[in-house]
Amino acid sequence: METGFGRAELGSNFSASKTMRVNAGSFARATGGVTGDWSDYVNTQSYLTSATLLSDNPLSEASLYNPTSSGVSVGLESANKLTYYTPVVSGFQFGVSYTPDNTNLGNGLALNTLSPRQVKNLFNTGLTYSNQFEQVAVNLSATAEVAQGTKTATDTKNHDLRSYEFGASASYAGFTAGGSYGVSGKKFASENTSTLVNKNTQYWTAGAAYAQGPFGVSANYLGTSYQKNKASVFSVSADYQLAPGMLPYVEYAHFSLKPNKYTANQDKNTGNVYLLGTQFRF
Repeated sequence: METGFGRAELGSNFSASKTMRVNAGSFARATGGVTGDWSDYVNTQSYLTSATLLSDNPLSEASLYNPTSSGVSVGLESANKLTYYTPVVSGFQFGVSYTPDNTNLGNGLALNTLSPRQVKNLFNTGLTYSNQFEQVAVNLSATAEVAQGTKTATDTKNHDLRSYEFGASASYAGFTAGGSYGVSGKKFASENTSTLVNKNTQYWTAGAAYAQGPFGVSANYLGTSYQKNKASVFSVSADYQLAPGMLPYVEYAHFSLKPNKYTANQDKNTGNVYLLGTQFRF
């Protein structure tokens, strides 16, 4: 529902912090480079591979799938939430989302090993500023999330979620450059209850792009640290507007995944992903 007073959404839409963020993927070409589809082809279970706050990352919904709990298997989806966006005033816009339970499970489904990443009363906020200064376009964003963490059988207290992210980009004469930085507070428990000492999570992106007529090219970088598992990704992308709604593209990503010293039976993984495809938009 949208009126002159803003826009309201109800359902499993993306949160305000996810839709309002600015990062290197905001202006990347093809599938988005380091924030695109490369991770669909790599085993990245123990790594943070997207530049998003924890509640918007698939890692935050790990408790939805537990193959050891009496055969229970629940598919991943965005949690149901209520979101409100203000109108744009002098280049500024504010948004806020409220999620009662990020797993959509309530208390009715008892999994044996619920992840501490299950949170309740989750608030996601976003503040953006966009403006044009002569020939330079500027986009800024600040997003955050707060929530009540839930306990597992081995926890003695809740570990509340406090995370924030800042992003910026600037465009001039077809060139765009920018990046972002996000971090999760030390109080929030890690997904693995046996490694609560490694609960800091942070990520950063940087990139540049150039578009001229139907052609566009970009390069960007993503670095993350999750439970001291470090991921590093570099990507180059290009696309060409062949016809209205038809966008052929080519994309290359080089990744390096380094596990922490506390995780057993986990090796370093380095490799490359090559993507060739066409997007259709109607």
